[in-house]
Amino acid sequence: MNYATLISPTDFRDFAKVHGWKLIPEAVKDRLFVLNHSAFGFRQLIVPIDTEGIDYNDAVSVAIQTMADTEDKSFEFIESCLMEAGSDTIRFGVSTRRDFENSPLSGLPLNYAVQAFKGVENAIRAAACSEVQRQPFHPKMKRSEAQRLVEAAQMRHTESGSFILKVACPIDAIPMEQSAQDELRFDPKAPKPTPFVRRAIMGMSDAIIDLVSAIESDKLDGLIEKAKKDGASSLSANLCDGLMAFQDDASKANLDFSVAWSARLEPPSPIFRDKVKIQWDYFPRIEYVATALRPIQPAKKQSFIGIVDELKGDLGESEQREGEVILNLQVFGESETVKAKADLNIEQYKQAHLAHIQGKTYVRVTGLLNPGNQPRKLTEIESFSLVENK
Repeated sequence: MNYATLISPTDFRDFAKVHGWKLIPEAVKDRLFVLNHSAFGFRQLIVPIDTEGIDYNDAVSVAIQTMADTEDKSFEFIESCLMEAGSDTIRFGVSTRRDFENSPLSGLPLNYAVQAFKGVENAIRAAACSEVQRQPFHPKMKRSEAQRLVEAAQMRHTESGSFILKVACPIDAIPMEQSAQDELRFDPKAPKPTPFVRRAIMGMSDAIIDLVSAIESDKLDGLIEKAKKDGASSLSANLCDGLMAFQDDASKANLDFSVAWSARLEPPSPIFRDKVKIQWDYFPRIEYVATALRPIQPAKKQSFIGIVDELKGDLGESEQREGEVILNLQVFGESETVKAKADLNIEQYKQAHLAHIQGKTYVRVTGLLNPGNQPRKLTEIESFSLVENK
């Protein structure tokens, strides 16, 4: 399908300028955007300024094809970039040792994909929260800015070559701060401030670049020390948790992070335009950073309500099952449920099995929830029972 009619002429102009095309000012009086490129001789991009013209769709299609030919890209790729010109588009590309293009077995587990989607959301929330207030850990990522950015963000079409989660973050999703609006009202010539979304996504990129650099140069302790100082770094435990959602030891999945910056704003420095590769063996070190940035909370024995997510026990000497279960617990102070693993005796395991086969049956468990990455360890279990429906 041709989406040319959905591409605005100003977005096309700005996108082309970012790619080295020069606008011919004299053509504007004829209601045309005409652009030349020094590397492509007499080839031109010509786009009508008025979108209501009957030839607008054809003219834009021709211009897209011309740009695709000169950039050695597909028509669909250039068209997609133009559709996202008003957004900073984040790409999380997953690749494993399997050949995705040729293997009939290519694919990723569904639960991994669901986990990855949640990781992207958490990374975006963390970026927004860190832009409002930089600190090593955000207890609750429910700031209005984070909520609005997540609501405005859009999943875009994936690309070939690997499994790519592509999320477009509109640069105007968060209104300009009131103080900046007042300054522009009194001084129209004052430089327009960088939009919140651009600052947040740049903060995320900067944090990921620093994180990978510290892993590769073996300087994690210095990175952690800097991140622990409020206001010094956009890196947070929450962002690390978002990246950790892409870890898959079984397939040794690598993660490529990149951003296609909105053409409506000046592009950031070249360092922000490069792809950042997070190799599968980096994830344990990212987990180490996340743990170090999370505040140490003394573990204390308490009761929790939750559901049984997985049964992983084995038959014991008495030929009855006991052992590990995975729980989703409601924990005071946490914005989401916490995944925990517990080692249950025979009687407790029977209760867990009953809750699991009944579906969304809640259980009450009393024990010691230890700090750390999820699934956290729930130890010293005193009681485990079903919550009766009243």
